[in-house]
Amino acid sequence: MLSVNPDLYKSSAIDGASPSKQFFSITLPSIQRTLSFLFTIGIINGIKVFPLALYNNDSTLAIAENGSTLLIYIFQAVRFASNGYGRAMAASVFLFIIGILLSYVLKKSVSLIYQLKIKIGERNVINKLKAEIQKRKISFKI
Repeated sequence: MLSVNPDLYKSSAIDGASPSKQFFSITLPSIQRTLSFLFTIGIINGIKVFPLALYNNDSTLAIAENGSTLLIYIFQAVRFASNGYGRAMAASVFLFIIGILLSYVLKKSVSLIYQLKIKIGERNVINKLKAEIQKRKISFKI
């Protein structure tokens, strides 16, 4: 929030922008990269919900009570299976790919929303200009 230029708020207030308009037009676009980073870190932390799923340090109890996650599967493959390292590695790669895909989708969706906001704003300005030109043409005909 400190990286947002305060002069933008002053100039938009002079132009008559409401606080909500300032928030969506100035604040959100200015902190877009920070929000994208925080959402990505949140997704990664959500995937890493490993200790919460272990009940009394017993992964079999977690699975029995439908508390299994992909990390529990990896843990069980490594801990209990003598030849489970291959399955654990495959599940780890799968988890990594899921994280990368979620991060990519999040980044693209934030970028798409930002671009749509710009296009809508440009369209509104063009429509206002056309309406003003039309109004001036009508007033000169009278």
